[in-house]
This record gives sequence, structure tokens and C-alpha cells, in this order.
Amino acid sequence: SARTGRRLGRARPGGAPHDLAAAPNGREVWLSNWSSGLLTVASVRTGRSIASVQAGVEPHHFAFTRRRAWASDNGRGTVVRIGIRSRRVLGRTSVGGSPHHIAAVGDSVLVAVHATGRVVALSRHGGRLASIHAGRGPHGIAALPTAGG
Repeated sequence: SARTGRRLGRARPGGAPHDLAAAPNGREVWLSNWSSGLLTVASVRTGRSIASVQAGVEPHHFAFTRRRAWASDNGRGTVVRIGIRSRRVLGRTSVGGSPHHIAAVGDSVLVAVHATGRVVALSRHGGRLASIHAGRGPHGIAALPTAGG
């Protein structure tokens, strides 16, 4: 609990848990299970698994936009778009070897692509908007809103 610091529950997602984030609705936590190819959706209230999504070979990190969860699939070199409500894969975009962290920017995302030394910007439908040289081995990424937007 953010208020009390008390543990609310324990999720047992399987695989090798790697990343977690609260969904926009605040009632779910999504976890990546690196070695199993799954993302697990767990209830914040109970800590129990309520769904799983086959996200690829080796899902690492993810981010949320208004209607989508985005996961980097390190094993396939893709970014996976998933409907938050439906929990269905909507599509995959090839971005290059070893994509890592993802940052939401409005309805679009940025992904650090470790093996290519690039940051790739994807539209809400998964199309490439830009590919920016970032130097050797980018890993983490963050996005901040600009003034007025």
C-alpha cells in the first residue's frame, strides 16, 4: 500500500519476473515474465493473477498509453501492442535487436534498442515515426511532457 507501506498481496506470475507497472485503471499490475514469454495481469487488491498474455519470446519492459500496453520482446527484436481491456495482441513492430525500456509519449512510444544504438519512435498503430542514433547500447529511456502539451 502506498499509504501504509503494508504488503497487500503476492503475485506468483511464473517464469522469471522482470518488470512491473500499474495499469492506467489503477486496479491491475502487469508483470513481464522474461523466460516464459508471458505478461501476467494481477489484481492490485488481491495480488492474484487474473490474466496472462502471450507477448512473445522474451518480454522485458513495457509502458502504457491510454488504450494500449506496449512490451519490448527482446528475443524477437519487436515491440508488441496489446489492448489493455481485451488483453489481446494487436500487432508487432520490428525495431532491431534487443529492444529494452519503453516510454509513453501521448499515444506513441519510444523504445531504446540496445543492439542497434538507436531510439525508435512508434505511432499508436505501431508505425515507425523516427529512428534516432543514440550511441552504443541504449538501455533505459524516459519521456517528459513539454510545456503546453
